[in-house]
This record gives sequence, C-alpha cells and structure tokens, in this order.
Amino acid sequence: MRQKIILFGGSFDPIHNGHLKVAQTALEALKADKVIFVLSKNPQYKKVSDMTNRLNMLKLAISGREKFVIDEYELKCDEQYTYSINTVKHFLKVYPRDKYELFFLIGFDEVNFLNKWHEIDELSNLIQFVAVARPGYPKNHELIKKYNVKVISDMSYNLSSTSIRSFISFDMPKPVIDYLIEHELYFVKMVKPYYSSERYKHAVSVANLAYDIALANKKDPGLAYLAGYLHDIGKASTDKELEKASNDKYGKFFKGGIIPPTVMHQFTGALILENYFNIRDKMLIEAVRYHTSGKKHMCWLSKIIYAADKLDPLRPYDSSDMIRRMKKDYKSGFVYVLRENKKIIEKMHPGAVENNLLSIQCFDYYLKGE
Repeated sequence: MRQKIILFGGSFDPIHNGHLKVAQTALEALKADKVIFVLSKNPQYKKVSDMTNRLNMLKLAISGREKFVIDEYELKCDEQYTYSINTVKHFLKVYPRDKYELFFLIGFDEVNFLNKWHEIDELSNLIQFVAVARPGYPKNHELIKKYNVKVISDMSYNLSSTSIRSFISFDMPKPVIDYLIEHELYFVKMVKPYYSSERYKHAVSVANLAYDIALANKKDPGLAYLAGYLHDIGKASTDKELEKASNDKYGKFFKGGIIPPTVMHQFTGALILENYFNIRDKMLIEAVRYHTSGKKHMCWLSKIIYAADKLDPLRPYDSSDMIRRMKKDYKSGFVYVLRENKKIIEKMHPGAVENNLLSIQCFDYYLKGE
C-alpha cells in the first residue's frame, strides 16, 4: 500500500492554530502518513516577513507532532520566486508514485485564485489538490470542478495570519506567541512605544498569567493573552482629548465628576484600542476598560484580567495562593481576589473606594450579592 503524503505550502506569516487545525483535519480525513510543511521563501504576489523568523515559529508550532514535518526545499532554491509546480515536481522525485500518493493542501480561500497559478493545468494533473472547507466559502466553485479539488470536512474555524498581524486574534501556540514577543515582530513594534520599559515587562507578565489562567479554565487563552498584553496601554498617555472623552462618559462614577489619575488609564486605554488599533472585540475592550476599578456584571475575560493585573508575579508580594485559586476556578478565585484587594485598598488608600462608584458596585455585586 502506498504511503499518503500531504504537502502544505504557504508563507505561514505567522503560523497559527488555524493552519495546524487544517493540517490535522486533512491528515485524519485522508488517513495520511504525514504532512510536510513547505515554507515559501518569496511569494510573487505578497510581501512576507523574514524567512528565518517564519521558519523558527513554524518549528515551534509543530514541535511534538510526529506526523508534521518541515521541508526547506523552497527556502534553499536559488530562483527569485518559487512556483508550486516546481515544488511538486521536486517532491514527486523524492516520493515516486509507485510508493507514495501525494496531495497538495491549500487554503480554501486560495481556490478562488487557482486559475492564476503558474502552469496550473499541468500542476492539477500532477497532483491531487485538497482544500478544507471554511465558513462562508461556496463549495461548488467552478474552479473546484475544473482543477479537481478534493474538498474535505467542514470546520468552524475562520482565522487568517492577517487577523493576527492586524491584532484581531492571538490564536497561536504559546511558544509562537513568546517568540514574536521576544523578537518584536508584527504588532509589537506598534504597541511597545506606549509603555515604559518597566510597564512593558508588567504587561507581558500579566499576559502570560492571564493566558495560564484562561487555559486552566478552558477559556480562550489567546484572547486572554492579548487583553493582558494591552491592559495598561493607556498608562503613559497624555492625550487630553482621550481624557476629556473618558471623563465626559465615565466621570459620573467618581466623586466630583472627575476620574482620578490612578483609574484614568483604563478608560483612555480602551479608547486607544478602539480608535488607534481599530480593535472591535467587545470583551477585550471591556477587560481593558475596567481592569482597575472593576464593575458589576463582568465577563470572564474582565475577571481574569482584573485578577492577573493584581496578581502579577513581578509585584513585590507572594500571590501564588491566589493564582492557584484563579487557575482552579476563575469565578470563585475572582471573588477571593476581589475581597483581598478591597482590604488592601481600604488600608493603603482610605476613602478611595467611597469615591469610586464602579468599585462600590463591583464589591457590592460580587461580595454582598447585591
């Protein structure tokens, strides 16, 4: 019986969980022996990031997956551009037809452009195209029939690398997130200037903690990381227009109608994300907007970010017990953190709670059951 090999080409800029799920879906549907990730060096029709970083992230993403491997054929080619037909011909020599059956896995959105691929007629005769259906894409596309594309099982996954580069999602394996943060790729260069050096370390630390808490509670860890990473983005802002807009809308919750400096950054931070970063995720915005004061009716993400901010391991106290409680059950853990934080505020900043209606409502709702 011939072994089944899936070639999965792409720029993977960056690799994300959607890529991995597509590869796994195809692997299982075709009962294949392995998936070979073929990283593009220099796609003709789009600009991509440094290939070394893309390759390193790909290695991190597939680590521990026995049936996922990487081939650097295209990266090592001398040609300025690498065409899929040349890649396929190369692998047909490596994996001859008498022993292997090759498939070429493509993103479902790429089906629309197959007719523009270099020597597509010959290519479609050389190898079986495979595409995993995605929500919102028609499955009876004329190009599917023309080029004999095998469409396999639907999946409720609709993520692209563009979503990550555009700050819509952080749905990547954690080692990939850590890599792009460490090497300051994509959005990092845009975010980092909003933080002082020490504040940035705090933001990354909170993001890591929020990720771990969300993961332990079976919540979206990528979204939790993103919210933690951005939660203090308004801290260094001196934009008077943002402060005025915040005060006009939220000043009613504070004594004298004036938001204190210690709380202002949560509101200006949310406005920065909406107005400058074009972020539209309502839960993420809420988590940033109320991470200092809290409020009643907080979503799961707001509770985790509120707690992660207070429990940051970089802070000068032992928060390990409360972190453990949050990981065990974020709902009861949040109530415990809230109660302990209220004690600290009342001790270190007498009268602060009385001047903050949002915090009063939060404490009353979660601690008194009102």
